[in-house]
Amino acid sequence: NKIDDYLEQINMRIETFGTFVTVHNGVVDAIINQYYVKAKENGINMKVEGKIPVDCAIEAYDLCTIFSNVLSNAYEATVKTEEKYISLICGYTERNIIITVENSCCKETASGGFWNTKKDNADYHGYGLENIKDSVKKYDGIFDIEMKDNMCMLKILFNHKNEL
Repeated sequence: NKIDDYLEQINMRIETFGTFVTVHNGVVDAIINQYYVKAKENGINMKVEGKIPVDCAIEAYDLCTIFSNVLSNAYEATVKTEEKYISLICGYTERNIIITVENSCCKETASGGFWNTKKDNADYHGYGLENIKDSVKKYDGIFDIEMKDNMCMLKILFNHKNEL
């Protein structure tokens, strides 16, 4: 019931924001559009491409966990840079979903500072990557993140069929 209430709130928020970009999955669209609006308001060039299947076996909670944490991390890293760039590409095959996020980041982040939260009250933050990994693992997925030349590249591949 709590998840249903949460998803209802997300759907109401997306109606407020409007749909600027879509990957053809309502839950994911709500999250992406929230960050798309924030990005535009802060001078970040955000590009979104691809599709996520509507009829996948991934629970809405896990979709929310993955996309909200991925985009939150990308946004927070990018807002501090000069280049201000985020790219989200989604795709799928009969069995797998592929998510690629690339964003600009500052040199401190690219040299390893990414793994530690920069937020105030660090005891209550810094769990986003672990939550992403847990959700991806649940669907026999692969999570990879790499930082190079002031860019962060995150790739996720996971199974979206009920045969788990």
